[in-house]
Amino acid sequence: MKKSILLAIGFILSSYSYADIDLSKNYGGATEWGYSGFEIGSNFVSHGIKSDEITKDMDIKYAEIKNNTDILVRNLENDNRDRDKLISVDYTRFNSKKYSTNNYSILLGLSSDNDSRAGIKFNFKNGKFKEDNVKEKGYSASLFYHLDKEKYNFTIAPYIGRDELKLDKNENKEKANYYGIYGIYSRKLPYEYLGTFDYLTPSFFIDTNYLRYDFRSKEKESKNRKNNTLNSTIGLKGNNEIFIDDIKITTTLKTGYNREFLASKKYNSLDTKEKDLNKVIGEIKTTIKYNEVIDIYASYKIEKSMDTSYYERVGTVGLKIKF
Repeated sequence: MKKSILLAIGFILSSYSYADIDLSKNYGGATEWGYSGFEIGSNFVSHGIKSDEITKDMDIKYAEIKNNTDILVRNLENDNRDRDKLISVDYTRFNSKKYSTNNYSILLGLSSDNDSRAGIKFNFKNGKFKEDNVKEKGYSASLFYHLDKEKYNFTIAPYIGRDELKLDKNENKEKANYYGIYGIYSRKLPYEYLGTFDYLTPSFFIDTNYLRYDFRSKEKESKNRKNNTLNSTIGLKGNNEIFIDDIKITTTLKTGYNREFLASKKYNSLDTKEKDLNKVIGEIKTTIKYNEVIDIYASYKIEKSMDTSYYERVGTVGLKIKF
């Protein structure tokens, strides 16, 4: 699979015509940066969780995979689709108390109009479960399609990946394959029903994520252990935009209800069931955009179970530079 991903990257890159890409775009004799179609970025993610000790490692793994999707969606929402071709290189540091990983990614996208972007994103990572000193490496790929209209937007992203854990100094390894699909749809609400909130742009959203994570071992007595999760969130969000000269500041507030539909299969490899079927979420995020050159991003999200004392928090800061 790793060779297939590398070959795919090489093939797609070779299909890009760099002769048509300048480091700037000219408007009436004035040169503006940010339109070359090439950008770099970095993200730092702090993750905390209070859950059952039996399921905590699996919960962190689910969160790490979901974080890759969240960053993809955020980049697509802030994308300047005036650029027909896009190459985006990112580094992400994901850090939890028990686990940390360094993730390197490259996104290749095409846009035939100002409303949509389609493409593929590749991720390569190395990580470590700190307490057990278990090292990990992995790679994944995700197709995506994003549509952004005046009244609504939509993103869908199927993905596939592989993790490999080095269990001890004797090179004993455990491998896992996973695949899934994520989708989110949001639509602005009519202002006539929400006149008192005219300082926000209100909308509702619904997202759904399915993930299958299969542990595999060469040992005959070890069965393949297949974990499945399917959850959906429905909620409300509001956007506020402020313009100061060439700077645009966007603040988003979000709240919603999340439901897990595969409680009996989420922790198959651990012989236990999901107890936190119902959760409430809250999130605040801010993006500071300077022209189409620099994006600075910060967010804080919390999920709280309605069934147990479980909670999860994710704090993210990011920087994007467009050439």
